[in-house]
Amino acid sequence: MRSEATSPLPSSADVREARSATKRESSKSNTATTGAALGGSENKALSTLDPSTSAPNQGSGTTADTDIPSVDMGILKILRQQDLHMNDIRAVVRSPVLASEFSPSPIVVKTAWQILDRATKESDALQAVSGLYGVVRQCYSWMPRDSSGNNIGTARFIPETPSKWGGRLERALQSLPPCRVLCISVMCEEGKPLDSIGDTDEMARALTDISLGLCGAYLKGFLHRDVSIGNALSLVRTRPNDIFSLRTLVLDFPHLWSSGKDKPKDPDWTQLQDLFVDDGPRREVVRLAQRLESAVRDCHLHGSTAVIVDFDLSAPLANYFGDREHGSDISGTPAFMSYAVHEAFLLNVDYLQTPLDDIWSLLRTAVWAVLYSPDQPTTFEQHYRQYLQSRNEILKGLSRLASTGPPEALSPIVHGMIPRLTKLEKRLSFLDDEHRDIAVTDALPIIHLRLMLEAVLAVVESLM
Repeated sequence: MRSEATSPLPSSADVREARSATKRESSKSNTATTGAALGGSENKALSTLDPSTSAPNQGSGTTADTDIPSVDMGILKILRQQDLHMNDIRAVVRSPVLASEFSPSPIVVKTAWQILDRATKESDALQAVSGLYGVVRQCYSWMPRDSSGNNIGTARFIPETPSKWGGRLERALQSLPPCRVLCISVMCEEGKPLDSIGDTDEMARALTDISLGLCGAYLKGFLHRDVSIGNALSLVRTRPNDIFSLRTLVLDFPHLWSSGKDKPKDPDWTQLQDLFVDDGPRREVVRLAQRLESAVRDCHLHGSTAVIVDFDLSAPLANYFGDREHGSDISGTPAFMSYAVHEAFLLNVDYLQTPLDDIWSLLRTAVWAVLYSPDQPTTFEQHYRQYLQSRNEILKGLSRLASTGPPEALSPIVHGMIPRLTKLEKRLSFLDDEHRDIAVTDALPIIHLRLMLEAVLAVVESLM
């Protein structure tokens, strides 16, 4: 049964005017947009709205594929102007799930044209990881349908064979392009680019929070695989009550119990280590997890200040280590890929991406954000920004900056962050050397988990 709007719907003229106004405002918005990523979706866009709401809490978000029409930016704007509440917006878009509670903060609507067989990948991931420490909060996502019940997509424009296009287009295309469908996600948090941060400690904290988000998402079963400057955001409104609880996440990691051990109900760290006294790799994972949680507590990291977003290219871990499809599916934004991922991409060889690759990408993202943070860069910084235009030179620029002369040659945030980032680079290089050749064995899930914990611990200990 469809709900009926309690207030009169806007006229088509009102909607057209609102759409135009929204586009004009959107072009002036400072909301971060996601950069194009290898293998990712096209024509992504983020728009912010600020609907009034009568509900004080944030919704957890769900995913569905129903006959919900697209949330029209103009309709939402008109509803806001008419001072209608979320139940009225729900009635207009006919979505029972949009009745979930929202915070008073602006919502962010992301539209993406996803390849059909990957259309639900991001929503599936966000349903599992949404709201974790350092991970964006999702309200809702869906694939709109037209009046006939079909997904809104490119299928209607693609012929059965390239020959039906004829002419130059037929000669240019050896095969048909993939069918893409419109996917919409609504996030209940607003972010801003990392390079908008001008304080050293605030930048270090934001990067650390994002690393903890990557760790939490991994323990929930998803490897991000596209950490970049467009997918790491500083929150406009921080979450002061967030607590990074690693023990619960470790207990829920399914590969930890594949050795036949029974999962205890609520053990402490000592009991967990004793449980794996005869299993060295798993005992080491528990020890590292306890050490990381202690490091986070000692640094007083309470409340997310930044989040990782965009899980379009994430890989679910359920079949990741046995499904060789992922080995040839290199994902990421080239400028921020780790050396290993980028080399595999250039050589077109199979490579199973690891959590360490994601943290290397975070380091490259950090160098980019730090160098573009100063509004009035020094001569040295203007010179070193050129290294950011080449993937292979990003970390070379870091090493050159580390050896730059007097402090006044650099802006305060660059001068303050470079030693921390250099320390992190050395820690990650050590992990690279230690785990250079990882054999594909049954123990691979535990080895990768250990890599994630060691790499994130390196972030915490280097930056904080």
